[in-house]
Amino acid sequence: MLAPGARWSGISAARGNWAVGVIGTGSEDEDRTLVRWDLRTGVAAAVNPVLVSALDVNSRGTVLGDRAVEHGNRLVALGGAIPGVRDPFGWGIADNGLVVGSINGSRLRPARWINC
Repeated sequence: MLAPGARWSGISAARGNWAVGVIGTGSEDEDRTLVRWDLRTGVAAAVNPVLVSALDVNSRGTVLGDRAVEHGNRLVALGGAIPGVRDPFGWGIADNGLVVGSINGSRLRPARWINC
């Protein structure tokens, strides 16, 4: 599935009527844009440029990046649940907004975030 002007594309996740991934107009190392596809219409729209990855999507079209969740025009950061914790990282998002992932402090630990 290609967006207008794209030379290549890749999908990282799909659920329901939505898919997320990346499109490119140059080589695979340059001119990359993260997108969310509406599979009903085939239209791809760029996700918030603050996201450095598009790892998952739920059936509502909510996009999970590595450190934030995009709800259309609103971002919710995945904060550290424990003081002193660095590097929250999301791995998957459920249809109810539950995010599972990991946090890194002195060691890598599983984590979850609700209402994201």
